[in-house]
Formats: sequence, structure tokens, C-alpha cells
Amino acid sequence: MYLKHQYDMVRGSRAALLNYCVLIQPEHLVQPVDAFAGRSIAYLLGHVADTYIKWIVATGLQRTVAYYEDQYPVSIDEIKLMFERVDDDMSAFLEHFGGRELSSLRVARPGEQELTFIPLLLFTHATTHEFHHKGQVLSMSRLLGYTPVDTDVIRFE
Repeated sequence: MYLKHQYDMVRGSRAALLNYCVLIQPEHLVQPVDAFAGRSIAYLLGHVADTYIKWIVATGLQRTVAYYEDQYPVSIDEIKLMFERVDDDMSAFLEHFGGRELSSLRVARPGEQELTFIPLLLFTHATTHEFHHKGQVLSMSRLLGYTPVDTDVIRFE
């Protein structure tokens, strides 16, 4: 269950980010940042959650599920709840594919070509996507006048 341990490290890094976001003024969480196409910190975090939903739940587990889309959370408490859902979804994914991370997974998409993935690819895509946007969130906060903290998997606190 290496992926479970790896996801625990992702969660630790995310916890460092969310603990930092508690320090950001609520109005700054939703403030558009011009350098990031007018998107906000809350928007990017919602986008991260939607990516987990698309690739882990809809594609990997092949479940029909609602996305956050344009109804992204606007407070840190709502953001934390959103990631609790992500954690639940990842637990289901890791339990379902435990020991079969390299097995082929065929995904039929209505009106489109059938795709084949391995669960490890979906896991890797979702988690690296989160780290990409985590860096952007930290950059956005710097542009809003904050001093980002270390949120790497290996942190020196």
C-alpha cells in the first residue's frame, strides 16, 4: 500500500497549506489575482478538488458525481470540508485498487473513444496537479502581501 502512504504525505503537505490559508484574510481568499487570469485562491483550491473528482471518482471509480465547478467554497472552513470529501474519495479509490495499481482500467466515455488507464496514472495525475496549483496558491498569497510557508512534503519547521 505504498500509494496510501504517499497520499498521507500529500495530505500532510495540504494540511500545511490549509493551516497557512487560515492566516489569509477571508476577503483575500476570494480576491481575483490578475497575474493568475483573475482567479482566486479559493477558485484554485476548488479546481484541485474537481480534478480529484474527475480522475479519481468519475474516471477511476466510474461513479457519477457532482463537481464543485462554479460553486467553489468561499471560506477556509468550506475549503477544508471540500478536501475531507477528496480524502474520502481517495480512500475509496485506494481501497478499490489496492494491489492493482498497475492493472488496466478501460473507461468508456459517451460519444468518445474508450480510454485505457492504470490506477497509478490517475493517482499520479491528481496528486501532481494538486502540487502544481499549491505552488500557484502560495504565489498568489505573496502577491496579496503574505509570506508563504514551507508546504513541501519534506518540511523544515
